[in-house]
Amino acid sequence: MCAVKIDRKGQNPKELTVHRGELIEIEDSSKKWWRARNFQGEVGHVPNNIVEEIEIEHRPLVCKKNKKKGSFILFLFIYRKSHHQIHQV
Repeated sequence: MCAVKIDRKGQNPKELTVHRGELIEIEDSSKKWWRARNFQGEVGHVPNNIVEEIEIEHRPLVCKKNKKKGSFILFLFIYRKSHHQIHQV
């Protein structure tokens, strides 16, 4: 799994358009351009210098009751190489 570091528009049908912060699955990392799949199921190549490999810490989502009646806030914890980040879902 990788996180995209900067926005990049695909320049041809073989390249995948990606956005900063997007998570993508790497299918082939044997060359400078990696074959990747996004969460919409689109597949294409991205340069390896615009993505960062990450590890996702598998733990239950933390639920906090919101002030609005019947609503909750969910947090997803993602571990990157050097620090933790919390993403509100």
